[in-house]
This record gives sequence, structure tokens and C-alpha cells, in this order.
Amino acid sequence: MGRFRPSPFPGFPIGESEPCLRTTRTKSLAVFESFMKWRHAGETGSLAVYSKKIAALITVHGILILIFWVLAMRLGRARELVTYILLAVFGPRTIIEGRRAIIFTPTEVIYRPAFASPLHVPLQCIVSVRANLLLDLFLLRPRYLSGVALTLTSGDTVKFPVDFKEQSEILRRLDAARSTARA
Repeated sequence: MGRFRPSPFPGFPIGESEPCLRTTRTKSLAVFESFMKWRHAGETGSLAVYSKKIAALITVHGILILIFWVLAMRLGRARELVTYILLAVFGPRTIIEGRRAIIFTPTEVIYRPAFASPLHVPLQCIVSVRANLLLDLFLLRPRYLSGVALTLTSGDTVKFPVDFKEQSEILRRLDAARSTARA
């Protein structure tokens, strides 16, 4: 009896208010949390999030790099360098494509581009919704994407791409939001 028992939490003697859980935050975890916060920006309080599914893109890129790796056996040490270059090109593109999203909340539609901050458009400000084509440049390669042009009550026009699998559902939601706001 009367034996001294050291506290499992230094600085908190037994009998005083000990924390239920104590963690050490590492720098790598903070970087991961920052990345995930950036990756999912604008999703809090969302009703629907439409984004690219990148699993297929990762698979295709992986297969292409594996095919290159097998076909380039004669390159020797240069094969590794070229593989790293391919990973450096394909990896960020896959992450970037996966970040773009259209997010619906009860009061606004949010377009989250690949790099920039999310663009918030209040649903009651939408006057008209038109489908159109947008020019996008990626690695200096132009491509046309299906998009939408929203005319706002202020007279401004906001354009963003809707080249997602659920494109018809996104356009239907935007048109329904316009109709509801006008009524």
C-alpha cells in the first residue's frame, strides 16, 4: 500500500485532472492535414459534391509507366530517370484532376478549381443557366471542355467547366435552383 506510482502522463500527477488522450502532432501529419483541407475545400455543409473519380486515371497512368518500364529495359540507368520524370508529370495531373469539383450547398453552388480558391455563387443570384464550351490549357495543350455560363443578378457572367460524369444532373440542379430563386 502506499507505493508510489508514476503518472503515465508527465506533468499530470495521479489524482489530478489527467487527459483522456494525449497525442503528439508530427510535421508530416500536419502536411497531410493541410493537403486534405486544400483537397476538400468548400465541402463543409454540402448537399452534393461532384468531382472526377481518379482511381481509373491512376490505373491508366500506372499501366503506362509500367509499359514504359518494361519496354525501356535497354536504357539502363536512364530508365529510372525517365520513369521519375513520367511520375513527376502524371502524378500532379492526377491529383489536380481529382481536386476540381462542383459543390452544392443549401444556399450556394461552389466551383472548386484545380489550384485556386473555391468560387462561391449564391443560388438566389442566378438569373440564367447556359451550357457552353470552355478552352482549358494544361501543360500548354489546349482542350475544350463542356461548361456552364451562369448569368447573375448583378449582370456578371460566371463560367466554369462541368466535364463530369454527372453533367446532366449538375445542369438540372442549377436550372432547378434558378427556377426556385425566381419564384
